Amino acid sequence: MRTTPLPPSSYAGSKILGQTVIGILSILVIFIAAAVGEGVQLPVLQWVESILWIAIGSFPFMALGILIGLVGGVEGSAMIGNGVYFILSILGGLWWPLKMMPAWIQALAKWTPTFSLGDGAWKIVAGKSIGLHDISVLTLSFLVLLLLIVWMARRNLSLSA
Repeated sequence: MRTTPLPPSSYAGSKILGQTVIGILSILVIFIAAAVGEGVQLPVLQWVESILWIAIGSFPFMALGILIGLVGGVEGSAMIGNGVYFILSILGGLWWPLKMMPAWIQALAKWTPTFSLGDGAWKIVAGKSIGLHDISVLTLSFLVLLLLIVWMARRNLSLSA
């Protein structure tokens, strides 16, 4: 970030755009493997909705990765990232059903981007509409993380000047 003349917001935007392209290609490969290799069958609209939901829903996680890189630097990013994603995965109910967890974790989980991304995907596959809550949590998470990225990048740049 220190070597580019781009403002922090442009830097973050370009990183997210690049990762989105790579992400969509990865999603397509996985979906083709599911359809061809495993016989997964969904209506075309559900395939398209799923691709878009996963691609757009991953924005907060891309922003989180950029933020972790800014905070942890080269040395600490992997450790911080693994810890954060581990906690988000558990809190979001991705590793085991939320019903197995205490009530306070179940309530907290519904406000994590991991839960909202997964919940929206399950709704698409079930033929239901994605809830406004899931969209709101992912959008708010993304915006808050973007603001933190810009703040942290400006802070890092002013410290190095």
